[in-house]
Amino acid sequence: MNAEIEIITTESFPDFLTEIERISQANSSVWFRGNSNQIYSLSPSIYRGNYEPKYEQSFQTKFKSRALPYLTNRPVENYWEWLFIMQHHGVPTRLLDWSSSALVALGFAIMFREDNIDTDAAIWCLNPITLNESTRVVLTPEDKIPDISVNGNAQASFKIDAAARADYPIAITGPLNNKRIAAQKGTFTLFPNTAKFNLEDKAEAHNFLTKIVIPNANINAFKNQLYYLGMTESTIYPDLNNLALEIKREFNQNLEADV
Repeated sequence: MNAEIEIITTESFPDFLTEIERISQANSSVWFRGNSNQIYSLSPSIYRGNYEPKYEQSFQTKFKSRALPYLTNRPVENYWEWLFIMQHHGVPTRLLDWSSSALVALGFAIMFREDNIDTDAAIWCLNPITLNESTRVVLTPEDKIPDISVNGNAQASFKIDAAARADYPIAITGPLNNKRIAAQKGTFTLFPNTAKFNLEDKAEAHNFLTKIVIPNANINAFKNQLYYLGMTESTIYPDLNNLALEIKREFNQNLEADV
């Protein structure tokens, strides 16, 4: 990791909010990503394990041919809209999820951890506009964070087979084509079809990244604060499975309170 990246350890929920306020005031725009283990790197799923970015197009071809019976609304024939649906359902892509909400990112970091995990969690803070100043994609002042589904310059540079392909990630928005992206206030970084790398390792990363660490010993207290604020499992993942998780947690909490 770039040694110049600012790393902050917050011992309490008020301290966390204070740091979020400080970082937000110092930046024109901030996105957040929560990791349940603070050692996890900032790289998309297709950069991990045996996958390679060049396989993304093949994954999409297979996904499109088999997914239609399961989709309520058929997407338009747009590579990027399909890519967001793939990301939503866990198919490896070059997309890395972020959120414009610090509380959503905190929920990702601490709500769904196994009870036996004893590692610290982390919230990464990203200035997307500063990140995009390093990309070769031509962006206008009105379009500093492009919508990849409609921005032709970004599409041309990030196609798998682009003639002059990008070699640096870009912060993007995309179509809100499922409830989860909308609920999570989802935003994304799109990585290029190049050799694998981690965003935090880039030489310029300290200019656009800050890391907030949540010590493992404090995570239960942070969870309770989120629940008091109405941030629950089904808020982050609005589906029946996570509603069930929420109901079971509430039952266990009430049971413990009665003991």
